[in-house]
Amino acid sequence: MLRMIGRPDRRSDVLLPEPELPTVRTSREPLVVWRTWLIVPERRPGGDTVPLLTGLFGFPWRSAELDAKCTIQDWDRTGHPGRPTVDRHHRLIPDPDCTCGIYASRGALVEPQLDLVPRGVPIATGFVELTGHILETDRAHRAQHARVVGPLTVLPGRMPLGTRFVTRAPRPRAVVTDRHGYRTRWVDAAAGRPYAEWRGEVGRQLRHRYGVVVESG
Repeated sequence: MLRMIGRPDRRSDVLLPEPELPTVRTSREPLVVWRTWLIVPERRPGGDTVPLLTGLFGFPWRSAELDAKCTIQDWDRTGHPGRPTVDRHHRLIPDPDCTCGIYASRGALVEPQLDLVPRGVPIATGFVELTGHILETDRAHRAQHARVVGPLTVLPGRMPLGTRFVTRAPRPRAVVTDRHGYRTRWVDAAAGRPYAEWRGEVGRQLRHRYGVVVESG
């Protein structure tokens, strides 16, 4: 079953799986699990740009700790995630009859519809500590509260389609910043910052921002 997010008259509508029947976790002990974030540039008031972790559908993690909100996701005309807005106010989040909550998993699937994430966008993987109201399914955990505990690993993201046919040994060569954020280049490295240099600097900034160990990918 699929659940539509957005208004029927908008191009931003996306379909997500209906939530599975979850198991409610009643333990008071924190649950440490795996998840993935996008890495995007955030412009500070003084003009500096610093890396920010966001959910795969754009919700920002401005600090190591995050409280879940039930949001609706908007998408721009190019298919990139826009700014999520609060849609519902449940008595308790995550709600079993909704898809809200902070997603994480013990495996590679960390949020619904991973294929919706644009290719060529740098990501970070690592561990979070889930607390509060937690719903568990075979595919993922959904939690009320989460805290980044690391270690984080900075990675170039998914390779663009067709790249492996252009070069015999595709590897990330540079990272450019455009109006959509960071973009990893596997072939055209004429512009942007060398990938290894960018990864090292972003790793230091993420370590300072979130207070966790950051490893090279």
